[in-house]
Amino acid sequence: PAALSRSVSHSAVMSAGWHRKSKELMEETQKFNENLQKKLNEVLSGLQKAKGFDYAVSHSTGGGSPFLYVNEALDITNEVVAILNAEKK
Repeated sequence: PAALSRSVSHSAVMSAGWHRKSKELMEETQKFNENLQKKLNEVLSGLQKAKGFDYAVSHSTGGGSPFLYVNEALDITNEVVAILNAEKK
């Protein structure tokens, strides 16, 4: 029984350590991705000013938006919201 108790306790400690390391890795990955996206946005914004394009599209098959950069002047969100709000009245 004592050996079983130590084994269960050891498993719990190992599991807690794994979860902590897993969380740390997820946080580091998220921070890395945020920094990469920020840098990518800076580069694309500079290229947009130099070349005058309105959007850049990713050819990746991964999740997320396929748009890497969109000219904010093309954003019609506020107009759409205003029309929808007007229709509710």
